[in-house]
Amino acid sequence: MEAPKEAVRFGELRAVTDDTKPKEPRLAVVIPAYNEAKTIAEVVRGAAKYAEEVIVVDDGSTDGTAFVAKTAGAYVIRISNNSGKGVALSMGLSTAALNGADIIACMDADGQHNPDEIPILCAPILRKEADLVIGSRFLSEDGKKEIPRYRTVGQTVLTKATNFGNGIKVTDSQSGFRCLTKKAALSLELTETGMGIESEMVRDAAKRGMKIVEVPITCRYEGLETSTLKPTSHGVSVLSSVSRIFEMNTHCYILE
Repeated sequence: MEAPKEAVRFGELRAVTDDTKPKEPRLAVVIPAYNEAKTIAEVVRGAAKYAEEVIVVDDGSTDGTAFVAKTAGAYVIRISNNSGKGVALSMGLSTAALNGADIIACMDADGQHNPDEIPILCAPILRKEADLVIGSRFLSEDGKKEIPRYRTVGQTVLTKATNFGNGIKVTDSQSGFRCLTKKAALSLELTETGMGIESEMVRDAAKRGMKIVEVPITCRYEGLETSTLKPTSHGVSVLSSVSRIFEMNTHCYILE
């Protein structure tokens, strides 16, 4: 028998394997992107250190994001017209699951997330402690220091709105750095097309009884264009999404 070969994808989380041991879970990283040609290559290369596949969904970019991502080694899906983050993220999740991923991590394309924290994000799922893991900037002192104050206030409001009526108490509902199982990805019914997708994912997961866990992450804002939408527009979009979902829930009842 050949000597065991060291797996290189999951970093320290991946053990030395041989043919007698179960196969390690296959990880894919999904990155929705819109006009992120300046940062996407670095993000793709960082994610590729841990993932078997990096999927970039280019949401109608006009700056060559798709070409740069493909050159960096990503599997690229190109949407011809800008359709919104929700559309891009849902498409990426479905593609990752169909391509055979067991675990799917999501991260933003602007460089604010640290790819080296992917193993931290995936750990609760590998330990079978969670169906959905959210990387929270508010559980890390370093993370909190990096967030501009005006964003902290806005994020807090949006998180409280997301938590309301769901019996959940996440601290960072808007974090785009998250991880979920293939089963969770295929079970969620996501309809949001825009920036409300993160809140919808949390609320739908809670509704389905999925185990949601948060882990502390760092983030980087300085020198980055960290949102396609202005913070106010982003907030209005998310609150509108949460309001629609809440209204739907209050008008539904169970037939017995």
